[in-house]
Amino acid sequence: TMRRLFVCGLAKKDTCPLPGCGGTEVETIEHMQSMCEALKGARMSAHNAIAERTTGAITDALRSIHPEWNSVHEQTASRVWEEITIGQLTEATRRMKPDVVLMNKTLRRAHILEFNRPLDKDLQTLRERAEGKREYYTPLLEDLQRKLPTGWNVMLHPMIVGERGLTDEEQVRDSLKL
Repeated sequence: TMRRLFVCGLAKKDTCPLPGCGGTEVETIEHMQSMCEALKGARMSAHNAIAERTTGAITDALRSIHPEWNSVHEQTASRVWEEITIGQLTEATRRMKPDVVLMNKTLRRAHILEFNRPLDKDLQTLRERAEGKREYYTPLLEDLQRKLPTGWNVMLHPMIVGERGLTDEEQVRDSLKL
């Protein structure tokens, strides 16, 4: 990184040199993997590839038990839920965009899958990111509890995979107990 080169005396500045980044941020590994605007497309592509493969595997497993599971990708909450809720969701929750919602109208079950790829410094970082996803989606889950017909069950599953592949095995096992 430019930061490392600068510290070693091999570069005149430590800012990110990539066109499209702005040149004001210090280029560190964390900057490149999590914040650099010039690399945003590559990060989103990796995020979407993980989400697609994981969602496909989970959907296939759910369909082997009950064939009516469907996945909806990156839709606004209002569009995903409008077919089943009694009354309109609040403005704030209607704007939330979960990565994937797996829904089975016959079983009256839905699973929100929310993916994230933080810099995986340690297991605690991954746990904090999962907790952040839970906090972010709490208003949506509470709004749905009030506005879904009796018998519906909606659960959130944060799917956190570090940029270098680190996962919280306990959290993954809990999430896959759909």
